[in-house]
Amino acid sequence: MFYSPFTIVMVCVSVIMTTYKHQHYIGQAIDSVIAQNFTDWELLIGDDSPTQETREVIQHYVKKYPKKIFARHHNPNKWIVANNNFLLEQANPASDYIAFLEWDDVWTTDYLSTKLTVFTTYPQTALVYNNLDIINSHSVVTKQNYFAHMTKVLRNETLTPLEFLTGKYYHSYSTLMMKKEMLAQYPIVTLTENKHYITSDWDLFWNVAINYPVYWVEKILTLYRIHAKNNSKNLAKLYENILLSTKKVIDTYHVQPDTNVRFKQTMLHVIISFFSGNRMATFRFLVRSFFLDKTTKCMQRVWLLLLNCLPHSWWIFLFNKLKKYAT
Repeated sequence: MFYSPFTIVMVCVSVIMTTYKHQHYIGQAIDSVIAQNFTDWELLIGDDSPTQETREVIQHYVKKYPKKIFARHHNPNKWIVANNNFLLEQANPASDYIAFLEWDDVWTTDYLSTKLTVFTTYPQTALVYNNLDIINSHSVVTKQNYFAHMTKVLRNETLTPLEFLTGKYYHSYSTLMMKKEMLAQYPIVTLTENKHYITSDWDLFWNVAINYPVYWVEKILTLYRIHAKNNSKNLAKLYENILLSTKKVIDTYHVQPDTNVRFKQTMLHVIISFFSGNRMATFRFLVRSFFLDKTTKCMQRVWLLLLNCLPHSWWIFLFNKLKKYAT
């Protein structure tokens, strides 16, 4: 335990951060918490890194801020779901809110204060999430206002299961802040036997947003980093997990999928098959997608059909070159 009954300091927000071999970026993430203009917080870090580099960066901050920053270095590693749950168990019993920040992302200085103002203004709101910019490995903004075309702006409202399945609402743990009690009702879980389940934040978001009022902050409060370690293999795994999450929503709330839902799920299968190198499955799902919707992202699907004709190694090479250029 990070605390004993004799050492508890009253705090308002517990910030949860998990990491694995991210020594190049985690210092910037921690600095963005330290720089908050709201100071009544604690930062709990769970480090799964097998080497010393990330640990040394974290310990520098723990020694400098011993009453604010706490860390545990796991051996063997816990992976993201178990790591998050471990940190939540260690959170200060006095804290009222939980905020998440991923190891390679950055908050603006008014992240916490802006969201606390929302919680104060709308007491029924259970979760506040926000807009973001995309940055690269050099912290240069590569895409502004990621949610410029938000499907539906939620201001102290709930989301229907069908709206979640067909819309664009959510992106990252680093945009989530919620009442602590929500985590007791909707614990972070994995939907696979594989410990490396990477969309547990999606599950957490839709569980809360479908059942309790949530609030969208249009202001950019998060800088979400995309860097060279995001490769095509991770994309296949990411979309496999997203597909599992959407199926869980359908099963949990007995949703009757309409054409839009079927199209979106078919496109998930397209991406999974494409980045897994399964040409026949990619072709089959692309054809199915045109039967469901002939216009949405039509040119992108035509390009995928053409790329699918190339040898797998060729377009993986092209994809990684483009990814490297972007980062």
